[in-house]
Amino acid sequence: MTATPPPLPSMPENHDKNQLLRAATEPVRDVWWLGCHGGSGVTTLATLTGIGRDCGTHIGHLDWAEAQPGLVLVCRSHSSGTASAARVIGQSQDPAYGAPPVLGVAVVADCGRKPPRIVADRIQVWSQSMRVWQLPWVDALRADVDAIDVPPPAYTALADELSTLVPSPAALGNMSAYA
Repeated sequence: MTATPPPLPSMPENHDKNQLLRAATEPVRDVWWLGCHGGSGVTTLATLTGIGRDCGTHIGHLDWAEAQPGLVLVCRSHSSGTASAARVIGQSQDPAYGAPPVLGVAVVADCGRKPPRIVADRIQVWSQSMRVWQLPWVDALRADVDAIDVPPPAYTALADELSTLVPSPAALGNMSAYA
């Protein structure tokens, strides 16, 4: 007997499909990488891209109201990783939570194979209302991120896109302390 798969998680019922896209176009001064779960790859992404702040899995203790960051949510491409990301996306849409705007979700491959269907389905749902960056498995990253001289192309493309969303320190003038 085949078990019935759980229902596909989707955006909350009260979701305005344009809400996340509007939020992601608000002016931001910096990128903050926020892990949706431990081991998501936040430190690796911050290191390889050379952009933004590694927030680990928490932003509550940081003065994000003054810094005006845009969040890039980070998760692994497995079921529990994307389920965690779905919860964080839901929280980010709740005005009571008051989170900084979400620029998108970086889904870091957890292995060199195609993701499970539930993961692919979640990514498809997200991509209808926000940026989703799917980053491939890079075996060399398991050994030493600092030993990578040239970041893999997908990681460079992510850095290039994020750099268009955040003004340069020179453009910020006296606000460069936040860049």
